[in-house]
Amino acid sequence: RGNCFACGTRCASAGGGATAKPVTFDSAMTVSAVFACIRLLAETVSSLPLNMYKLDAEGNRTLETKHELIKLLKHRPNRRQTRIEFFEQLMLNLVSSGNAYVLLGYVGKRLVSLQVINSGSIEPELLANGDLVYHWTQSDGTRKTLTEAEVWHVRLFGNGLVGLSPLAHAKKGVGVALAGDDKITHLMSNGAKPTGTL
Repeated sequence: RGNCFACGTRCASAGGGATAKPVTFDSAMTVSAVFACIRLLAETVSSLPLNMYKLDAEGNRTLETKHELIKLLKHRPNRRQTRIEFFEQLMLNLVSSGNAYVLLGYVGKRLVSLQVINSGSIEPELLANGDLVYHWTQSDGTRKTLTEAEVWHVRLFGNGLVGLSPLAHAKKGVGVALAGDDKITHLMSNGAKPTGTL
């Protein structure tokens, strides 16, 4: 386990090894290729049409429009976000850390909200009895343990517990890009005149 540069916290998906430049999520997003790829994925997925279907006993499907989940996903998942903003945030977490966590909000047994949680603030744990719990470090520093019934966990391929972070496993290439950008910036700020004598 190392420090995940996508979120600054410890996570199982962080790769090891030295890099040309220290790589964090914020610094990786200054690399135009990284930013463009993440933006393209997030905006494309968030703009795709979304429907829910119900299967009958014979396997025929009919369009479902009244289920609580599809109402939230198609219109307003929570009081602060539109469906576009929700899916963009979900995809940003997914393609950077390999995991996206959504807090399921209930009033009684009725699902009323879906809120994406920063993947860097969640630490999954597999208990001895086979249950999966999520330790959530909130913005004020307090920790809360969530059950599988309270969290919708979307993961990329990985070990079955967490998904592998694409950025963490590409951090050497990102570090080289950052170092190269620094060199070019320094050269250009000096009037494109290299230092030293040949």
